[in-house]
Amino acid sequence: MKTKKILQLFLFLFCIQSLSAQNIERLKENNGFREIKLGSDVKDYPAFIKKDSTNSKYFGLVGYEYEYIFEQGVKAGYDKVGDAEIYRILAKTFNGKIFKINVTLEKDYGTIKMLKLAFGEPNFENMELGMLRWNTENNIECEFMGHIDLFKNDFVRFTDLNIKKLYEKDKKEKEKKRAISEF
Repeated sequence: MKTKKILQLFLFLFCIQSLSAQNIERLKENNGFREIKLGSDVKDYPAFIKKDSTNSKYFGLVGYEYEYIFEQGVKAGYDKVGDAEIYRILAKTFNGKIFKINVTLEKDYGTIKMLKLAFGEPNFENMELGMLRWNTENNIECEFMGHIDLFKNDFVRFTDLNIKKLYEKDKKEKEKKRAISEF
């Protein structure tokens, strides 16, 4: 009898783990937000407009580090996530390849539920900070921020951590060269 209960518990835990693994596989498969894929060339998406002096006001506060904004209305299906309105979609690139996608949304508690249903339980969760994070073994990350007074909106960010690492290394080398040239 005891062995049967242990076996049932083991099978239950295995099923739970399998479901979580399958859900995180969805994040790996998606590799970005909807049809916008991490690692792809930003020029493959005509709806992305490069940041310049005429459109920088549309990037919002979070947009200080992003170079491209998605022109909504050009492509159908980028107006809502569940019931939450999408305010803007931004992209950060390195050598023309998208490595970070930021989706700014209206605050809606349904977004967290949808993320958990899509990707399983997060690897990191701190609702006091308003943060959830999912990571795949191939270094794709999905991060949710919002639901606290500090944030006016909710944010969902998709990041290719491998390309981000290359970007940060390149940025540091350029900063170092500039510093050396100043002395």
